[in-house]
Amino acid sequence: MEWAKLLSRQRLGQDEASERESARTPFQRDHDRLQFSGAVRCLVDKTQVFPMPDDDHVHSRLTHSLEAAAVGRSLGNLVGYDHVRADPALAAAGLEARDVGDIVASACLAHDIGNPPFGHAGEEAIARWFRERRGRMGELLPGFALDEALWAEFENFEGNAQGFRLLVSDRDGTEGGMKLTCATLAAFSKYPCVRLNDDQHRPYRKHGVFRHERPALEEVAASTGLVSLGDGAWCRHPLAYLVEAADDICYSVVDVEDGYRLGYLSFEETRAALLPLASRNPAGRLDRHLGLETRAPAAYVAVLRAYAINALMLGAHEVFGRVHDRLLAGEPVPPLLEQVELRTELEQLRRLGFARCYRAPEVVAVELTGFNVLAALLDVLVPAVLDRRPSRYLDKVRQAFPQLEEHGDAYEGLLHATDLVSSMTDSRALSIYRRVLGMELPGGRRGLGTV
Repeated sequence: MEWAKLLSRQRLGQDEASERESARTPFQRDHDRLQFSGAVRCLVDKTQVFPMPDDDHVHSRLTHSLEAAAVGRSLGNLVGYDHVRADPALAAAGLEARDVGDIVASACLAHDIGNPPFGHAGEEAIARWFRERRGRMGELLPGFALDEALWAEFENFEGNAQGFRLLVSDRDGTEGGMKLTCATLAAFSKYPCVRLNDDQHRPYRKHGVFRHERPALEEVAASTGLVSLGDGAWCRHPLAYLVEAADDICYSVVDVEDGYRLGYLSFEETRAALLPLASRNPAGRLDRHLGLETRAPAAYVAVLRAYAINALMLGAHEVFGRVHDRLLAGEPVPPLLEQVELRTELEQLRRLGFARCYRAPEVVAVELTGFNVLAALLDVLVPAVLDRRPSRYLDKVRQAFPQLEEHGDAYEGLLHATDLVSSMTDSRALSIYRRVLGMELPGGRRGLGTV
């Protein structure tokens, strides 16, 4: 693979020549399209880890995505100036080293765009619904039939695949989704493959694209020159490793800071976990902030968080340089953070977050809520999409949800139902759940339709 092709400015469904003159580069326009999209805006009310608390500093999916984009831009800029700028083909193509940072920032901003409500528990809740109803779909929907490989996509529902679908699919009368550049879509694709029938020989542990969007993935791969691995799979774009690293850096460090702010971790525990990483940041001096420990401990933790993030970012950049040639050859490599010098300290930080934060009672309660809410919504929406037998109840459901479209094709109908559920915010999903079960009535004239 070569950088001039990997940084393809071609927009999905268009040729590069159709790009209009603009004060912004194509990759900056990608970022702006995402920034102003409703899908990104909805991340403000989607759980990152902790339920929406009274503390305004604790992260939602939106603030996590914005911070990952900031780290990703810095990582991309470092890689651009160290490894991409030297490529003579870039200047001929009108590309610059800073374009790498813009591509990574856009992909980071979008990386959680397909996640359903209630965090990662929402993904498992959708997958569980399909696993539990596998043998009952025939009686729920007479004549229902779906290929085994397609059914497996829903039994292993994946937010990455839902995100790719959201970015490239026709919706709201717009053909071709958001029309992002193929470089940004390739960098977004953590698992550039459809789900394979033979799980033992699949190249990735998850699928990142539904078969419905396979033609879009093929176009992205061809435009960016990704190496084909056969049977609907391609090698990762090198910048996808930077997106993964930026995401992992932010959640690993910031989730512990959030745990401290919410009282799950003491100051001493938080300091002991972050200090080994923060002290390795070459760009700062912790001794300048020692007075904060007693005067403003939360501010001191924020300093440790910033220093730790920078140390890990520089470590990921160093690893990328070591594996650069292998990535361009299309070889798979472990995640960058698994190869940094600080990997032991990072693993200790993650273990603390898992044991004391991810298992906190409030977090578990949100996950349980997600299982119940999403299962109930799918119980209503799937028959309303696919069952066309006369039914006053289902007619009422379709009136309440004007977005519901008739689908004679079972696969597209199930995709449509999961689209609706995944697009909801936590609050919206919970509100509709209460109304569907008759636990509350809508106030005034407001109905259920704005899903």
